[in-house]
Amino acid sequence: MNSHVEWAKTHARELLSDAFEDAQIEGISQKISTMCTRDLAAARLKEIKHIRRMSRLLRAESDRRLSKLEPHIQRVLRAGRKYPLHIALLEYLLERYQVPGRYRLLQDLTEGFDFIGDILVDENIEPADKAIREFLVSEEQLTRRAPKISEKLTRIGPSKELSEQDVEDIFQQTVEEISLGRMQQFEEVDIQPDYPPTRRFAVKQLSSKGKVKLRPIDDYLSSEINGLSRVGKRISVGKISTMLSSMKLIKQRRPKQKLVIIKSDFKAAYRACPIKKKHLKWTKVIVWDPKAKKYRQTRHFCMPFGAVSAVYAWHRVGQALTTILSTALSIPFNRYVDDIFAAIPIEGAKEARNFCLEIIETLGFTLEEEKTPIPGPSSVVLGVQLDIEEREMRGNQSSVMQVSIDEAKAAHWLEKIQAIKARGYITSKEAESIAGRANFISQMVLGPAGASRVRAIYQAVYQSDRSTLEGELLEEIDWWQGYLTTRRPVTIKLGEASGPVTIIYSDAEGTGGIGGVIIPEHQNIQWFRSNVSNIPKKDRLHPRKTQIIPYESIAARESIRRWKTIAAGKDVVMFIDNQSIYHSLRKGRSKASDINLILRDILDIAAKHDVRIFPYWVPSSLNISDLPSRGDDPGIGREVSILW
Repeated sequence: MNSHVEWAKTHARELLSDAFEDAQIEGISQKISTMCTRDLAAARLKEIKHIRRMSRLLRAESDRRLSKLEPHIQRVLRAGRKYPLHIALLEYLLERYQVPGRYRLLQDLTEGFDFIGDILVDENIEPADKAIREFLVSEEQLTRRAPKISEKLTRIGPSKELSEQDVEDIFQQTVEEISLGRMQQFEEVDIQPDYPPTRRFAVKQLSSKGKVKLRPIDDYLSSEINGLSRVGKRISVGKISTMLSSMKLIKQRRPKQKLVIIKSDFKAAYRACPIKKKHLKWTKVIVWDPKAKKYRQTRHFCMPFGAVSAVYAWHRVGQALTTILSTALSIPFNRYVDDIFAAIPIEGAKEARNFCLEIIETLGFTLEEEKTPIPGPSSVVLGVQLDIEEREMRGNQSSVMQVSIDEAKAAHWLEKIQAIKARGYITSKEAESIAGRANFISQMVLGPAGASRVRAIYQAVYQSDRSTLEGELLEEIDWWQGYLTTRRPVTIKLGEASGPVTIIYSDAEGTGGIGGVIIPEHQNIQWFRSNVSNIPKKDRLHPRKTQIIPYESIAARESIRRWKTIAAGKDVVMFIDNQSIYHSLRKGRSKASDINLILRDILDIAAKHDVRIFPYWVPSSLNISDLPSRGDDPGIGREVSILW
């Protein structure tokens, strides 16, 4: 036990480091941290000049190869772009930067991606033990059911939730896609089809500017065509936390380097992916014509929203394009579907932004210019407001990132919650929507403190109709209403040396004994021993064969409560020997409501006193607090009362 204490004291600061999940981002961040900005700008300029030269040399070859492709693929690779796909240049850059999966990607871009079947995900990702999605139906079974599915779908008129103008907008968006060559010309609906059609509907989404927009979705779930796809792997997505890790790495090595946020958004991402010719028979879509008062039939030539395969086709294309940008321009880009974002030195940032637009346009894709602002210290990324603040005190440079939910998004969700509270109940559909948004905010902004307040909301998702706002559900809704009203930011330190690190061990035993040990960096060690029956707060625990798991959570809470003033404003490495509580504390929630409330107490105390908890599991044999939990003296430090 003492050996682990000595190890923890030596390595505590290392345990605060954020582990990179992306080796490419880590490598580029390290490169930026070791280069002067003048050399970085010169390297970018040299590379963009080389790409321009190769673009000119290879254009004729690209035009020749494009002309030999299937007609529908040619149309897709020209549609909505300033330039058609620059096949030869893309092939050259994929090889130059050694982009994984480059050969199959180029093949699928020129011959079409699989719309159904065993969908290729990412050659870099190890296969999962169990497929993410299995086949649900065979092609033969679905062709037999096609007439019944067609009859069922054509009986459904436009959604009653949409206005006449909404229905007209969906139809006109389809007409525009046809004019661009991404979809087939309209035809009459096949009454006895060999392959089932898919009904087109729409969802209302909040745009990046806080305005509601209408997005057509093709319901391949109801037509059962998504059941023809199998997915063996889960894709990874870019995270704001990874960008923060990149910033910390750069700032630790170059503390005076000012950083800005660069971001962009790929336009019509899915629609840049053509579909394999032999699979076009499965892409048939029916859309309501409001003037003719009937369905019209068309089919997709490129990946549509609503198809399982579209997600993975674009993932491969988006990942390759992002790798090209990142490597060519030394920008540690994260990518979340069609959004890319990173932090880079302020010097040369505007030119880097222009180079990104140019490279992607030259290759035959599009970054939306209005969503590619001049890089600056403040930006909204994935609906999250990010503000880099540079501070100087007594000659020492420090930087922080203020993270909060975007004001427009907050106002939108606050309005929904207020309407729900006004009537006193929440529907399962509303609960699903709010739980999803709350979970996203927790992942991107609040961390475990937010995650601890979605348990009851998730439960309401599975109610048959509606749930009355009362008890824990009402408490959670109230909490989210308060957060969305204040948009209280989270402050994250970048680069500067951390303050003192505090170490806490906590433990419990089956009869209710609890113990804790605190090892402050520049103060004396303290410890306590007690029993759950002696603590002031009486927790209402559910009946169980054994209460060891809630007792472990109480031990952790009482340790944080007892030493909150010592830990205030500090990073705390917390060692727990119970796997269940360790994982729950990392996530911020537990399925058990009584344990979830205890976790919430821990996180509330931490938030109130600016304590940043870094939980780690430790074997019981190495947990020094195991001794006081059993009433024994650990042999280090001074005993204190838990009731202080």
